[in-house]
Amino acid sequence: MTDPSRSDILRLPALERTREPRRALISAYAVVRALSIAVAVASCAWMLVVGVQRWGFVRVPSLVGEPVADARETLQRLGLSPDVVQERYSSEQPGVVLEQLPAPSVRVRRATEVRLIVSGGVQGIAIPDITGVSETTAREKLEYLGLQLRIVNEPSEAEPGTVISTTPAAGTIALAGETVTVYISSKENLATLVDYSLKGKKVAIYPVYSSAYAGTDLTLEIARRLSSLVQAAGASAKVTRSYSEKSVSAATSVARARAAGAQVYVQIDLESDETTGMVVASPTRKDATLGQYAFRALQSQLGGVGYATKSLSSPVSAGKSVRLILGNAQTANSQITFGDTQWRDKVARALYTAVGQYLTK
Repeated sequence: MTDPSRSDILRLPALERTREPRRALISAYAVVRALSIAVAVASCAWMLVVGVQRWGFVRVPSLVGEPVADARETLQRLGLSPDVVQERYSSEQPGVVLEQLPAPSVRVRRATEVRLIVSGGVQGIAIPDITGVSETTAREKLEYLGLQLRIVNEPSEAEPGTVISTTPAAGTIALAGETVTVYISSKENLATLVDYSLKGKKVAIYPVYSSAYAGTDLTLEIARRLSSLVQAAGASAKVTRSYSEKSVSAATSVARARAAGAQVYVQIDLESDETTGMVVASPTRKDATLGQYAFRALQSQLGGVGYATKSLSSPVSAGKSVRLILGNAQTANSQITFGDTQWRDKVARALYTAVGQYLTK
């Protein structure tokens, strides 16, 4: 047996293996070529994006209702050019976009100018005098000021198709978005009014505000019509409550009428808790008073008018003042009657006749 610890054992040299060099899976040329192609593609894509941004088409976004600062940012991000061309008073907050041109979704070239009309906020607007103009002209003027229109055709002696009056009247301060009732002359004929000569006379009219009637400001509308009629006859007229006022007390009305030097005083109001129709209320039952003249004129024009003796706060004596209760706003019949513009005109004309008869007796 051989002793493994012996040093004379023959030791063989370590084996050496030779390895052939491996061939590269991807040649350097191919790598360079691929990189070149990638760079070229990226360059083309970048140029395409830049080209579209500069010269391509986009759809105009919807901007109405957006703050103008946000609208500008949106347009600039799309490569469009914002241009605020006008501020218009409206019920929207200041700076909110009201209109745009081009309209939303229209395809336009980048750098196209998008015109914006923005809100100037709520502000008092003096209603212009549009008496005598056509309906089209009246609409253009009022809508330009940010006011809404309600057209009512009325029989009149004025040229058909022209504006007779407005409610609120010209010069009244209204808020943007409010509705102006525009009365347009129709071809239907009315009985000719007596042309009283009231030059130098002074009339005060107190239209008591009532929320009982949900339609127009009824008492003020009739007061405005009466005012127009007496002024046309040469008198001065003071309506003691404006369109924007909802709570003018009797004492305030009397003070305003007294300051205007009123010679006669007409109060117009509504009843909300009684089932009566139209009633003429006079502080006195004496004959040849304004109350008596009003009762006769209204009875002749409308019929079914009641008469009562009631006290009335007035700047003038009892015989020179009258209170007209139009009716009970809570009844269905009254609601229908109050909505009839010809009925309102008849009431105003009857009161004008009463005032004219009393002041010229």
